[in-house]
Amino acid sequence: MEHPYGEEVIVMNKKMTKWVLATIIGLALLSCNKNVRIEPAEVVTPRNEINTETLESYKNSLLGRPIVMAMHYGWGADGGSGAQLYRLPDYLDVVVVKDSRHQLLGWMEKDLSTTQQVKKTKVLNAIDFHAIDTQYADELKTKFKRQRDKLRNSWKDLETPLTPEEQAEQLANLEKALTEELHTNAITKATKDTEEQVDAISKYGFDGICVKLPENFQLITKEETTQLLSKITAVAGGANKAFLAIEAPFEEARSEIEKATWIIFNKKVLEYRLSNFENEALQWKDNRYLPSASFKGKDQKEGFMDETHFSLDELPRMQSILYWQAPNKAGVAYYHTELDASNVVETMPYGTLTSLIDKQRVLNK
Repeated sequence: MEHPYGEEVIVMNKKMTKWVLATIIGLALLSCNKNVRIEPAEVVTPRNEINTETLESYKNSLLGRPIVMAMHYGWGADGGSGAQLYRLPDYLDVVVVKDSRHQLLGWMEKDLSTTQQVKKTKVLNAIDFHAIDTQYADELKTKFKRQRDKLRNSWKDLETPLTPEEQAEQLANLEKALTEELHTNAITKATKDTEEQVDAISKYGFDGICVKLPENFQLITKEETTQLLSKITAVAGGANKAFLAIEAPFEEARSEIEKATWIIFNKKVLEYRLSNFENEALQWKDNRYLPSASFKGKDQKEGFMDETHFSLDELPRMQSILYWQAPNKAGVAYYHTELDASNVVETMPYGTLTSLIDKQRVLNK
């Protein structure tokens, strides 16, 4: 029979029925879940699990096996992110804070203690006599040139011209006075740094001191350097609990330098040769010796001119020092390790440094 209201009514009734059913179902679900609260998803940040007990056992043997030492620059310069000590690889043995820090900020003290206590990494503060000697020698050259030119101009106004001998005497007197002034400033700075870094061992708990000795002795003499070094060896190296690392040793200070825990190669060279290490290691054959390479420059790409370790490809200096051998070799040292901080491998920074440490650990077995 035909519906009295036609097909449109039938369609409309079907649509209304579906809408009513959907509404009833929706209200029923809402009623059942009115007490349910949706919890936010927990975000788990991947982190490196540190086994302090294992690290302590491993690092207790520092003096009985080859180590890896990091020369770290810029600690505190960026507010504690890039150069933070705690972010360095777990199995790094020793880190040297190369920028002298006399006063530590709160976060730096925490970073230092956490690195030592959790990772059992030894942290040494640094004194750079070479940088001080160079700084004041450069200042001497600048001051002398400026005052020499000023003095020569003053001669033009003299009624009676100076003889060449008189001119030479005035210039010599000027140079002597400036040299004495800048020498005094250099010694004052070096002495102050020495006293503050020695105090930092007990004040902040540093594990020792690393000293870079002058290479050229432009203002600070060898005798003065030896005297300063004796103040350091009174508290570090030898029979002392604090460690002592020395860079660029010289023969005249042998009695003090032989007290060093480690001697590290750090000299400007004309050619990159393994023989540079061999000669210095032989000179200090009774000390633990560390060859070195740097993350700054081409040590990650170029090899030594006299490389002897077999490799299908050119072995970069950074790896080559791992295989170089000497009777008193006690590990390796890497400079400017802060430059490897952004090299992230599997969420962990310092990818290249970590790989080098792993290679050294394999060689130690």
